[in-house]
Amino acid sequence: MSNQNHISLSGKDIPIKHEKIDIFNLKFYPENPRIASIIDKSKDKSETFIDNELWNRNETHDLKRRIERHGGLIHEIIVWKGHVLEGNTRLCCFRHLYNEYEDDKWKKIDCTVIIGDITKKEINSLLADEHIIGKIKWNTYEKGCWMTMMKERENYEWDELEKIVGKSRAWIETHIDAYKMMVKRNVEEKAKFSHFLQAIPVIKKLKNKDPQIENKLVKAIKNEQFEDAKDLRKVPVLFSDKKSRKRLFDDGEKCGQVYIDLKAKSPSVDTPLMRSIEDTTKRLENMSRLERESIRDDKRELDKIKKLAKEVVKLCRELQLNIYNLCK
Repeated sequence: MSNQNHISLSGKDIPIKHEKIDIFNLKFYPENPRIASIIDKSKDKSETFIDNELWNRNETHDLKRRIERHGGLIHEIIVWKGHVLEGNTRLCCFRHLYNEYEDDKWKKIDCTVIIGDITKKEINSLLADEHIIGKIKWNTYEKGCWMTMMKERENYEWDELEKIVGKSRAWIETHIDAYKMMVKRNVEEKAKFSHFLQAIPVIKKLKNKDPQIENKLVKAIKNEQFEDAKDLRKVPVLFSDKKSRKRLFDDGEKCGQVYIDLKAKSPSVDTPLMRSIEDTTKRLENMSRLERESIRDDKRELDKIKKLAKEVVKLCRELQLNIYNLCK
């Protein structure tokens, strides 16, 4: 007899049972982000198409070999009304193992079956716990796809989305923006998602200086000018140098090499100190009147400002900068 128990979702006890189910009596869940990211463009939700797409992934073959080596699953798949909410890749592996060996050992798969009805929000909470917070991580593209669906198709409020995902609004917005940009620009190489994640803050920083910065960055990403996604963080530094900017965007050179050459010419460019100075300058420019008044009324804070001013004055003299003219 199956063992009945429960799982807790959003403060609610959901009854479940554990049993083995025939792999051909189960269906892939089209709204699981891994599946949704596969069918998003083709709109083909057929079992055959999804199975073929999953089987074409290297990680599916890696998982199939692990399941084969262990002789079964370590973690059960989660099923609701015949659909595999969580574990679609494992179902794919079992089907291919059965087709390969024609052994009844692979004909049934271990399942945690949810009994009764659950809401879409409870399903999303389950998926978030498994894949955002939990042990089986989606790749960043799949996370972006899932959060975009929840926000734009299911109309989640930001506070609801933050609660389910367990991340800040800024983090979620960046992932959504990156996913939407990839779709808009017809970039199908999902491994490039991390590049688009890094591109979002760069675009926000430079778009007032160059309205075409998004087009230029996408072109550079497509042209493989960034060997690592983190190289995009160097773009604002290169943008500030006319020659480097031309080499990157007009001549199509590799970002890493352009950055190395700029640092060789100007070693002080993009040092921790200069980044700190730039950040402090922006913070000072954006200080509110209330913040300024609070410093004026705090002796310890005033002493910090005096010390900073003293060092700045000293540096200006060494650099032969006329402080009087700078303050006009």
